[in-house]
Parts: sequence; C-alpha cells; structure tokens
Amino acid sequence: MKTMRRNHTDAEVVEGIWRHDKNMEEWFYASARSYFDRHFKEVFFDKDRKQEIFQTAFLKIWTEMTNGTISVSDGNVVRRRHTGEVHPMTCSLLTFVDVFSNI
Repeated sequence: MKTMRRNHTDAEVVEGIWRHDKNMEEWFYASARSYFDRHFKEVFFDKDRKQEIFQTAFLKIWTEMTNGTISVSDGNVVRRRHTGEVHPMTCSLLTFVDVFSNI
C-alpha cells in the first residue's frame, strides 16, 4: 500500500476526507501544499499564478474524494472513470495533485 508519509496511507487519507475528518483534511492539505512547493519551486515566478494552479489541482482531487470518484475498495484506493469502470490508482494521491496541476 502506498504511503504519503509514515503516518497516513493513501487509503486512510481518502477515507478521512470522505468522513470530513478535520485533522485529516488539514494534514492532507499541508502535505499536498508542501509536495507541490517542493516540486514546482523553480517553475513559477508569479506567486499568485502558482497559488491558483495549486488550488485548482487540490480542488480537483478533493472533489473526486468527496464525490466518490476516488474511493477505497478492499483497502485499495480506486478511481471511477467516466465510463463507470473502477480501477486501482497507479500513483499516490500527491502524485495525482502533480498530474492535475498540469491539466
């Protein structure tokens, strides 16, 4: 099972976000923000644009976790595609934030 850091697996994060667990929400936001800042440190010169891109990417993954597009099945994080098919996620949630920031 993939982990975001030592203290939370991706499955725990998805379940926590689904339950609206405030501590998990804050932890995931801080972790995603830190990950994004580290990986895009030299890419943006405009801090407002950088913030806008992060917020858009974070909102996308957050929405997918709260509406059930990204969920947990048998302890594995899965994602429902637009066709309705459900497949295991092949990357971590933080990598997914990175992917969404490139859309």
